[in-house]
Amino acid sequence: DGRDLPREFQESYRRKLYKQWQAEHGAKSDRELVLTGEATLVDVAIQQKDNGQGGYDATGTFCHVDFYLHKVNPTVVPMFRDLVAKSIHCSNKGKIRMDLQSIVEEARGFDARHDAAARAMEPAGFVFHESRCGSTLVANSLMAMEPEVNRVYSESPPPLTAAKMISDDDDQGGSAVQLLRDIIYMMGRTSDPNERRLFFKIQSIGTKSIPAFSKAFPTTPWIFLHRDPV
Repeated sequence: DGRDLPREFQESYRRKLYKQWQAEHGAKSDRELVLTGEATLVDVAIQQKDNGQGGYDATGTFCHVDFYLHKVNPTVVPMFRDLVAKSIHCSNKGKIRMDLQSIVEEARGFDARHDAAARAMEPAGFVFHESRCGSTLVANSLMAMEPEVNRVYSESPPPLTAAKMISDDDDQGGSAVQLLRDIIYMMGRTSDPNERRLFFKIQSIGTKSIPAFSKAFPTTPWIFLHRDPV
């Protein structure tokens, strides 16, 4: 799979994979790439958390993220922004923008009909933390533990962007909470049959949003990391 190649050959190997991916998937439409789980949600712009019609107004940005880079050596791309920056298909030309609620509804229907093509992993855990406490080491360890099985998002923007929209007055069935669930759903979709576990390390400021995540995912385990000051 290229991970045992000398470092100087790994980039050329990755470009070979890029050409293979282009040959296999280049003819697919943007919608097909998202529905098949080959394009991942990397950013979201929220216009309204409640549009008055039982939903929300938000635009999702998708691209083909090269998770292989993170699985091979998470220390090279420790943050999600590093991984996106290194992913060839996530240049401006490779990004896909769509109405989020519409594509989520399509994706859920697609997943129900095409189990072998794409599926969504449930979150296995959230990592909250104070800054400068070793949280990136924890995220990297989760990835290194079983790279074929695990997918780890380290401080990806969409979950926190959505969580900030959830107030104490929002109930579990409200559109703001559903927005967070939908974002996690789209980020957990995979076409890789080996991936089974999904983890999120949230930005340190996301500690304020622990109640929001608990409201959206009441049964999902979470931890809070902090440094012993002594």
